Amino acid sequence: MQVHYYGGTAEAAGTSEETVETPTGLSVNQLLDHLRNLHPGLGRLLGVCTLFVDGSAVRGEQIVPARAQVEVLPPFAGG
Repeated sequence: MQVHYYGGTAEAAGTSEETVETPTGLSVNQLLDHLRNLHPGLGRLLGVCTLFVDGSAVRGEQIVPARAQVEVLPPFAGG
């Protein structure tokens, strides 16, 4: 799958995008764990991020297709 990182997540991951090989049928939670293992600097930041898979926000036990486009967006500040 192709993973795109934005803002602070790109800084923590050390890249703005990468191809990540994953087993078929990972849940969002499993994907988050996998990304934490790849980039320990993401750590707790992933817990407050929003993930989009193929343009739709996802969470929890939703399944992420192996060929998905994943976007990791940090929380936004402002008002």
